[in-house]
Amino acid sequence: AGEVVMDTGWMAPRVHRMAQIGGVTRILVESPPAKRPIKFDDERGRRTVQEFKDVACPRVLFNFGIRQGQLESSRAVAVYELVPPGMDFIPSDHTQLAKFPFPNVYGDTRICWGHITIPTFDLQTIGGLVNLFWFSTFNHDLDQNLPADWKGRPTPRGVQLFKALQQEAVYPMELLVRLNTLGAWWRGELRNDRW
Repeated sequence: AGEVVMDTGWMAPRVHRMAQIGGVTRILVESPPAKRPIKFDDERGRRTVQEFKDVACPRVLFNFGIRQGQLESSRAVAVYELVPPGMDFIPSDHTQLAKFPFPNVYGDTRICWGHITIPTFDLQTIGGLVNLFWFSTFNHDLDQNLPADWKGRPTPRGVQLFKALQQEAVYPMELLVRLNTLGAWWRGELRNDRW
């Protein structure tokens, strides 16, 4: 029998890729498109959180960097591809990416967690980090990842955006700003170690 060089152990669903560099485990996790509840703080610190039910959200890929169970880095991008109903999403080097379209993510794809305390994670529980992201409160910070126009008018922001997305069956592709391909993004992240 050969020597086991690497064994990931049991992984959470929708974990698509993993790499280890310099003591940091990089994990690519998918969050499928869905109608989600979204919390939004419209008053920038005055804690007037509004909740929106059934907001159309795109497919998102999270790129987490974990060192000894602690989150060291995190990025989020949307997927600029539609997958027919009943088909599985199979990422490839050619998968087209877009900027994450809601606040709390920088233009360079880094996630801003604000004052959230991040618990310890491993490959089995990494899905909890995705849930923590979606259940956290969005705000006006970093609200720059949308196109200027939608449906012939200026793109709505904040409360108006989430209200509009409640009316959509799926997240509108025309509201995504294209980035690079998944292969180029992943290799660039690993090569540059920009975490």
